[in-house]
Amino acid sequence: MKKITAVTMCMVLFLTMLSGCKGAAPATGKEAFADMEPVTIKYAHAIPEGELMNYMIEDWMAAVTERSDGKITFDYHPAGELGTFVEIIEQVDLGAVDMSSGEPSLYEPWCPEVSMLYAPLICDSYEHLGRCIYGKPGELIEQSMAENNNTYILDWVYSGARVIASTRPLRTLEDMKGLIIRSPESQVYIDTFTLLGMSPTPMAMTEMYSAIQQGVVEACDCPAQAIYEGGYHKITGNVCKTRHMYALGTLSVNQEFWDGLPEEARVMMLEVWDELKGDFNKRVQDSEEEYYTKFEAEGTLVTEFEDREAFREIAEPYWNEKAASVGGRAPEILKEINALR
Repeated sequence: MKKITAVTMCMVLFLTMLSGCKGAAPATGKEAFADMEPVTIKYAHAIPEGELMNYMIEDWMAAVTERSDGKITFDYHPAGELGTFVEIIEQVDLGAVDMSSGEPSLYEPWCPEVSMLYAPLICDSYEHLGRCIYGKPGELIEQSMAENNNTYILDWVYSGARVIASTRPLRTLEDMKGLIIRSPESQVYIDTFTLLGMSPTPMAMTEMYSAIQQGVVEACDCPAQAIYEGGYHKITGNVCKTRHMYALGTLSVNQEFWDGLPEEARVMMLEVWDELKGDFNKRVQDSEEEYYTKFEAEGTLVTEFEDREAFREIAEPYWNEKAASVGGRAPEILKEINALR
């Protein structure tokens, strides 16, 4: 672990850049990189092919290379080439991979506070979610991550409201009782599915399709886009609009690698990400209804979750229990999330 003073100085630098205070920032046009030594960034993730997040990443890398006049290039390893989401998180923390994007709930073993963003039904809408990740709750999580690990979370984007694909129709909590569902390898998901009355089975996403085919599990949860592009609706036949949590994507980086980059490179890369994320977030939101239409056109039964208020009554006490058990900044994060409703 780094000394807290060093971490604080690094956090002040990139949080200042994220906040838009660019008055003292160096120039980031191509001329700013004329004397920079070329850098190749090893970038890896386990996001399946076809998911929207891939377009965000690829557009960002292309723009960074163009804006740096070719001085920053990428050694890119998508779709799990270097391992599962969790394995790549470990590689970034160790410095074997420089940068990554993925599901931030899987940072829970490294930064337990991140689980507060994934507590069931804790975010009311995309608008509420945006106020949280781009406001105080997101900043508090970024600080905790930086202080206790060798990884920075530089920024966030939407990945979609999570829904459930299952081998039987779901509408109520009663329908969900005993359903064997694949769970991401994160405690907050296991807790969520348990609250819903299901039987969660943790496994990597790469194993999910075959597990459903073989009857090892009966359901999975993902954003609608990921379910459709992965073909999970074809082997389950049902999709329920539970919207039990909102998935996110991150831009994450090894601390030592990031701190070693020239300041103009860091500023420029964050500016490019910031320029792209608004349109990307809108694209994620707009695509959801399109995917429900595609499900129905292909014969998948799409249902609404009728017991949302009943589930919320169960979920709210869990938020407080989770914040108390996580400790650290978690109670403050929960307070800020509630204040932003």
